[in-house]
Amino acid sequence: MDETISIVLFSGTDDKLQAASVLVGGAAALGKPVRILLQYWALEAFRADRIKADHGLVPEAGEAGRAAIESAAKAGGSHWSDTLRMSKELGEVDIQACSLSMDVLKLKPSDLDSLVDGVEGVAAFYINAGEGQIDIKLKVDASGLSCPLPILKATQGIKTVESGQLIEVLATDPGSVKDFDAWSKATGNAMVEQDAADGKFRFVLRRK
Repeated sequence: MDETISIVLFSGTDDKLQAASVLVGGAAALGKPVRILLQYWALEAFRADRIKADHGLVPEAGEAGRAAIESAAKAGGSHWSDTLRMSKELGEVDIQACSLSMDVLKLKPSDLDSLVDGVEGVAAFYINAGEGQIDIKLKVDASGLSCPLPILKATQGIKTVESGQLIEVLATDPGSVKDFDAWSKATGNAMVEQDAADGKFRFVLRRK
């Protein structure tokens, strides 16, 4: 399998997003997998109600730059979002929203355009960029359970995997955020990823 190309987008201006979409399209055409992490203003540009809005250009583009972009559009050039859609149809292109940026911008997954495949933390993106995928060995569903049951179920679960392997825990108890942070530090089982959305909390833990 070809090595995955990983791209982090921070800026949400149309010219930078257009440049990124061209790179992604080229990679997809060559059969190379692409993973994209959207942060802050790039993430804002992927809102369902704003994706085709005018997101402006970088200051150095000036009037000449805007004229060139408008001329290309009139000549039939595709919008960056359309290029990404075509790339996803053509090849393996995965677009993830940064969980921290989602929290800062107070966005929900339902606010985002269908181009976005999901929400993940930076740690997960880093692991995926280096290894191609997160290998979850066990999933523990502690939804609907209150303290200390999520921790107890995680403790039971992590004992069934080998050192260095990952488990994923899902919980709905708000107190689980502090509980798992403390548990991770006390036991030495590393917190690889932590995110929250719509009242659900997700923890990825690596057995020491």
